[in-house]
Amino acid sequence: MTKLILFFILICTNSVVAQTKNIKIPARIIEVDTLHGNYIAIIQKPNSKKIALTKTELRLIEKLMRESVVEYNLQQTKKGNIENSKIDLKEYKRQYFPYLDKNSKYIEVNCFCQMREDEKWKVDKIEVDDGGNCYFHLIIDLKRKKVIKFYTNGEA
Repeated sequence: MTKLILFFILICTNSVVAQTKNIKIPARIIEVDTLHGNYIAIIQKPNSKKIALTKTELRLIEKLMRESVVEYNLQQTKKGNIENSKIDLKEYKRQYFPYLDKNSKYIEVNCFCQMREDEKWKVDKIEVDDGGNCYFHLIIDLKRKKVIKFYTNGEA
């Protein structure tokens, strides 16, 4: 009987892992596991045309975000803000909001290191006043392969 229960638990666990790897979740959101085990929520605006992101675009977003964070951390070091002011991407969850205009495809990236324990961040935009670099944001022009805006929240 114990072996049967263990077998059932093993099958259920593998099924959950397979669902995550196969990205089987609601149409409004796609979860993507980053290299560091953090998750990205790709959130489409309600009642808007679905905007797909390719694997190449996801890699470009990651590359540009990492470059921006390295630059931010260098600036903080130059200012003498070493300990609490550096960003470590492993600590952040991310929300991607793709949108189009007539000239390009853009992605608004919302990153945060503190949040409630629920899963609402996967479907609702996290907006916080203050919080410093625990909350930072980017806008990336995918056509020009360029970060056009990078900023952190202010301190209270």
